[in-house]
Amino acid sequence: MDGRVPPLRLRLNNHSSTSPWFYLLMSLFLLTLITILFLRSPLSKLEKIEIGGNKLISDQEILKRIRFVKGISYFHFSPSEARRALETLPELKEVEIKKSFPNQVYIQVQEHPIIALWLTREQKLIPLLANGFALKKVSVTNIGAKPIVQGWDSLNPVAVLALKQFALLPKELQEEITSIQPAPYASDQVLLISKKRHYIFVRAHELLKKVKLYSSFKNHPSGKIYLLESIWFAPEKM
Repeated sequence: MDGRVPPLRLRLNNHSSTSPWFYLLMSLFLLTLITILFLRSPLSKLEKIEIGGNKLISDQEILKRIRFVKGISYFHFSPSEARRALETLPELKEVEIKKSFPNQVYIQVQEHPIIALWLTREQKLIPLLANGFALKKVSVTNIGAKPIVQGWDSLNPVAVLALKQFALLPKELQEEITSIQPAPYASDQVLLISKKRHYIFVRAHELLKKVKLYSSFKNHPSGKIYLLESIWFAPEKM
């Protein structure tokens, strides 16, 4: 019998497998390092905010209201907090704020329109917004033709309600009115005077609904139009 001894064969693994945890930890380390470097770099700092849509209120007033500090971190700026702060400004109707990585913020606002001019007891004209707010610091220059609100020493709830309703009327109807006053005999009514010398009596809370009926009377001769429970026209006495 041939007594040969079989050769010893060793299986050597020349390539040791790297644990997937190693790659995960390295990725996390690199991500953390990049984040730290970014936060410390000028790229993450807000140097200015782009603002659009504002005419009645300045950029400086908007930035002051949101307490913007030049150089603040992009991640420390909260659009929701800034929006809530700006929504307290009576001049603003809508506010939209967008952040764009890495260091840009855009604020777009929509202001309430000026719908009338308030003639005060001191004979000063003050612009009035659609929400009834008086712009006491804004010049009336270049505002254009607007109805004159007069007869109120202060804008009481009836006057403000009438203004809010008036602001919702179609523009062509608004342009027909030259004056808005308190009605002489009823505290809940207002008197609108048109370009054609129509004296329109209507309750403040019904102004939007009832004044739309004025189109049916627009070509009548000058006189009084009562848009109350019953609706009638009384021509001016000659």
